[in-house]
Amino acid sequence: MPLQKSNQPILKKIETWVVNNVDQYNFIDESVKDSVLTYDIHSGLDGTEKWVVKLIFYHKPKFVVRIGAVFKPVNEDEIKHHVEVTMYVLTSQNFYQPLDREIHRTDTGLINGVKIHTVLSNESIRKRLLKKKIEAPETIINNTITLRIELITYLDPEPMFLLNSLFRFMADVQQPDWILKLYETRNVSGDLTIKIQDNEFRAHKQVLDQRGFALNNATTNENNIFILSGISPEIFGMLLEFVYTGAIKKLDDFAEPLLEAADRFKLEDLKNLCEKSLLTENYVNYNNFADAYVLAKRCNARQLYGYARYMESVLSNIDCQRWSKNNPPTAEQLEKYLLPIKKIREAEKTSKSSTANPSDPVDVLNNSGSNFSTNDSNTTATAMSAFLIKIS
Repeated sequence: MPLQKSNQPILKKIETWVVNNVDQYNFIDESVKDSVLTYDIHSGLDGTEKWVVKLIFYHKPKFVVRIGAVFKPVNEDEIKHHVEVTMYVLTSQNFYQPLDREIHRTDTGLINGVKIHTVLSNESIRKRLLKKKIEAPETIINNTITLRIELITYLDPEPMFLLNSLFRFMADVQQPDWILKLYETRNVSGDLTIKIQDNEFRAHKQVLDQRGFALNNATTNENNIFILSGISPEIFGMLLEFVYTGAIKKLDDFAEPLLEAADRFKLEDLKNLCEKSLLTENYVNYNNFADAYVLAKRCNARQLYGYARYMESVLSNIDCQRWSKNNPPTAEQLEKYLLPIKKIREAEKTSKSSTANPSDPVDVLNNSGSNFSTNDSNTTATAMSAFLIKIS
C-alpha cells in the first residue's frame, strides 16, 4: 500500500545560517569571554513564538566542545505550541551532518534546561575520552560554518511527534553550467533516446555516465534507443531532472516512487534524499510503519528500515513520551498498530524455514488491512501492553 502523507497540521520552516570569518571567533584564550553569535527564527504563526539559535565559541583549552549550538525560546511564556527542531552542520564532503533533534512540549514542560550541540570538538580531549581514534567530519569550510535549522510547529495540541532518528544527507549540488545547458537542450542535442510507453526522452550518454545513472533492465536497438518498462514517464522525467540539475522540485510529493526508481537506477544520493523526505514529511506513522518496513526492504533503504524497526520498538515498549501526556495510546490501539508487523514477522520466519513456498511479506501486508481486530483471541489487550518484540 503506498505511503500517504499524514494530515497532521504542522508548519515547517527551514533556515540556513552561514557564519563567515570563523577564525576571528575560533581560538583558545582563557582570558577572553566566550564568543556568542545569534540567529533569530520564529514559528511562522504570528511572529510571537520566537526562538533563537546561539553559536558559542568556547575559548577554554580544557573544554571538550570548541564550538556549540544552542536552541531556546526568546520568551518561554509566549510559546503556545509544541515545537520540534533539528539542526545540521554542512561538512567538507557536502553532507549535512545532524547535530541533534529537540522536542519542546507545552504539556509536559520539556522547555527546560539548555542542550549544547557540538559543532566542533576539541579533538585532543575527545580522543582521550573515547580512548580511540574517530575521525570527525570537517565542519569549517573556507573559514565558514553553515548551519541548517529545520523547525516544525505542531498546530494540533496532542500531536504524534517524529522519532529521534537522524541521518546525514547530501546538500544541494550546483551542477556545472554546461550540464544545466545540456538539460535545456537535451531534446535536440541528446544522443540517447529512452522510450517509456508512448513517451520518448532524450539524454546525453556523457551526463548519465558521469552521474552513475545505469539504465538497468532496458532493451536496446541499433540506434541508441532504450526501451524501459516498470516506471511511469512522470517519475523518469524527474530522475532526469535530478541527474542534470541535482534537485527535484516535487520530490516531497513523489518520495516513495522516486525511492524505488533511485534504487533501480543506482542513484544513491537521490535515495538518501527520498528517505529523508519520507521520514520528515509525515509519511511514516504508527498506522503504516509496517508498509514502510516492506518498502525499505524492497529498496535496500537502510535509514527507512532502521526507522521502521525503531518505531516497532517504541510501540512495543509503550514509549508514551511520543504522545501527548493527556492522550496516550490505549492497549487496543497498540495492538492495532503492531498487528501488521507481527504478520510480516511471521511471514519472514516462514520464508526462512521453507524454501519451496516462501511467504511474501508484501502480500501478507496487503491482505492484513481488513483483518484488524482489537479482540484477537490469541492476543488480549493486556498481553499486548506487556509484549516486547525482539528486533532481529
